[in-house]
Amino acid sequence: MLNSNSMVTLHIQVKAGSKQNEITTPEPGKIVVKVKAPATEGKANKELIQFLSQQLKVPKSKITILKGANAPFKTIEIDAEPGTLQHLR
Repeated sequence: MLNSNSMVTLHIQVKAGSKQNEITTPEPGKIVVKVKAPATEGKANKELIQFLSQQLKVPKSKITILKGANAPFKTIEIDAEPGTLQHLR
């Protein structure tokens, strides 16, 4: 969802301990992000933010986990310049 103030909110599922980092869409409207890091001591969250930062070309400081820091289903907010994330629509 793209808000008017250039904030993007994503509802995603994170699968920690995967063989490789990747973003998949197994069905319309569902985003799954697989990360190699284990889901212990915040390692998966840290890798998630780093991976999304690289893939979306947005600084890590602009990505925030709003909900689900200790759960596989998360709400992520990305503060991006207008037009940067248009491909997510």
